[in-house]
Amino acid sequence: MAPQPDFTHAWFPTLAFDEWQLDGHRAWARSGEGALIVSASGPLELVQTGGSAGHELRLSGRDSIWVIRLGHASDLVKFAADHELKVQVDTDGTYRIEDTQYGTVSFHQSGVVTAEGRTLDPKEWTLKGDRTKLPISP
Repeated sequence: MAPQPDFTHAWFPTLAFDEWQLDGHRAWARSGEGALIVSASGPLELVQTGGSAGHELRLSGRDSIWVIRLGHASDLVKFAADHELKVQVDTDGTYRIEDTQYGTVSFHQSGVVTAEGRTLDPKEWTLKGDRTKLPISP
């Protein structure tokens, strides 16, 4: 069996954006008032040839970190400046992001996420809930 490519990648369809920019380890884009930032652990490359030319970001290596921030913005440059999204990896394997809106967001190896004094623990999630059967309209 052939080895996997030595990169990770993300779909980034530049033609669908009103504006976009790629700068080193970050790419950001805006469509209408919707904005996004992609921040990676290394330099990003926009594919220039083939079927995904202008639509795919690549990051060399298989041990990569990608962080994506979505939001609303009419000023993309200001949005990008307000959300640096650098990831630090602690010695215990926890990924930490300093976020201007949420403060420190920590992604623990156990799957637990902590931020704003709150904890999201997948081990506590259930499928319990309420169900409502709606009447069928004629």
